Amino acid sequence: MRTVGDAVFIEALVEGMGQLLHFVFQALARELVQFVRQGQVCQARQQHHQSGAHQADRQPQAHRQAAGLHGRASST
Repeated sequence: MRTVGDAVFIEALVEGMGQLLHFVFQALARELVQFVRQGQVCQARQQHHQSGAHQADRQPQAHRQAAGLHGRASST
């Protein structure tokens, strides 16, 4: 048969477990938010890097075209 002391102990144990689970879920939520933010930052960096690479590819082409135009103008 349970006593009043046992009931109080069980109630305190259940409350403590509930608080522990609450803290664990909060910590997991924070980690998830950081993980998602890091993923967005990495994705943004990757997109920026790719756009920078395309821009770098265009610059030599523009210089070659400009040199070709100058070369034609000077040969006439």
